[in-house]
Amino acid sequence: MHHQLFTSFLAGFAPSTWANLRSQWRAFLRFTTVFDLQPVPASLFTVLSFAQFLARTHAPASVQNYLAGVCTLHKVHGALFPDLSAFAPRLILKGIAKLNPVVVKQASPITPQILLSILTIIDPINPLHVTFWAAALIAFFSFARGSNLFAASVPKFETRKHLCRANISSAPSGLLVTFVWSKTMQAGGRIHQVPVCAIPGSPLCPLRAYTSMLKMIPAPQHKAAFCLSTPVLTPMTKPFLSKHSDHSLISWACPRCCLRVTVFVGGGPPMPSNAASRGNW
Repeated sequence: MHHQLFTSFLAGFAPSTWANLRSQWRAFLRFTTVFDLQPVPASLFTVLSFAQFLARTHAPASVQNYLAGVCTLHKVHGALFPDLSAFAPRLILKGIAKLNPVVVKQASPITPQILLSILTIIDPINPLHVTFWAAALIAFFSFARGSNLFAASVPKFETRKHLCRANISSAPSGLLVTFVWSKTMQAGGRIHQVPVCAIPGSPLCPLRAYTSMLKMIPAPQHKAAFCLSTPVLTPMTKPFLSKHSDHSLISWACPRCCLRVTVFVGGGPPMPSNAASRGNW
C-alpha cells in the first residue's frame, strides 16, 4: 500500500515538472549549504537571500519560478513556507525585478508567408520533406502543442500522448485531429477534437499535404502520425525535427527568423484570439 501511495504521489506531477523541481531544489539546497542556512523550514531571510542570489544570473520570472519550487519543497515536507505576499517581501522582489531588467527573446511566430517560403524548398519526392510539411501544416492549423505531435525521443513515444495515424481521420472537407492527452488534460478525462479544413487550390492545404504523406509513407493505425522509414517505421521526434527544420529547411528559406518547433503552435502571437477560441486544452 505504501508503494502504491508513493507511485500515485509521483504521478501527480508530469515527469518534466519533477525534473524542473529537482533542478530548483538542488540549487536551493546548494545555496543553503554554501551559506550555512537552514533549508527546511527556511526563514524569510533565507528565501529572499536566495532570490537575490539568483537575480545575478536569472530573469525575474525565472527567480519567481525557483521560489515556487522552494515553496513546493516545503509543502512536500509539510513545512511552513514564509509569506511572500507581505509588504516587505513583495517590495524586495519588485526591487529585484527593477534592478535586473531582462528582455526575453521570443521566437518569431510562424506565419502563412513563412510557410510559403518554406514550401519553395520542399522536395515533393523526399519523404523527410513531405512528412515535415504535413506536420508543419497540421501543427499550424490545429493549434497543436509540440508535446502532442512529437516525442522527445523514439523510446519515449507513447500512443496515449502522441498523435497516431488513428488520431487523424480525413474526408473531402478536411481532417479531424483527435487528442486524448495534452498538457492541460494529463489525466485523459476527455477527448478534444479539432477540425482542420481543406483549402482547395491553396499551396497550404493541410489535407493535400497529409494525403501526400500517407501515400508516400503508409503505416498502421497504431504508428506515429508522422514517421519515417529508416528502413523501419520510426517516429519523427522533436530533436530530429528541430535539427532539420531549424538548420536545413526553415533557416534556408528564412535566414533572419529565429524559429523553433514550438512556434507552429497556434500560429504564434499574431493570432491569440483564434487560439483562445479553441479552448483550454
